[in-house]
Amino acid sequence: MSHGFFSTRRLFQALRRGQRDDSGAGLVEFAFVAGLVFFPLVFGVIEFGRAVFAKTTLTAAAREGVRYAIVRGSESGSVADSAMVANYVKGRTPLSPIVVKPSWTPNKNPGSVAQVQVTYTYLPIVPLIPSKVLTSTSQQVIAF
Repeated sequence: MSHGFFSTRRLFQALRRGQRDDSGAGLVEFAFVAGLVFFPLVFGVIEFGRAVFAKTTLTAAAREGVRYAIVRGSESGSVADSAMVANYVKGRTPLSPIVVKPSWTPNKNPGSVAQVQVTYTYLPIVPLIPSKVLTSTSQQVIAF
């Protein structure tokens, strides 16, 4: 009497002939390949994407901060200070915590240069990858 593919008679016949059942070998091989190649590759792509996102967001934050600073020079009627620029930048970026360092050379008069440096510590999800301090600096000439 046969009970489908895995019948007792077939099993005993195969054992007498010295044959092995290799039906689970493919699953074990896939587990090795997935564990050693596929998963590290996927997590590497994810970490790279997160790092690129953090760097481009940081660059945009520095650019927005310097734009804010150049239109609020000494003749604008609403002069910006370091705290105002830092609060503006922190409110415009999803990254946290960031350090914002604005500066003006030589002063806040039109024609001077405003500079904003934004720093962020990137913390990866995968613990094998070390953290990295990302910095972006932008500068422009004060217009008003």
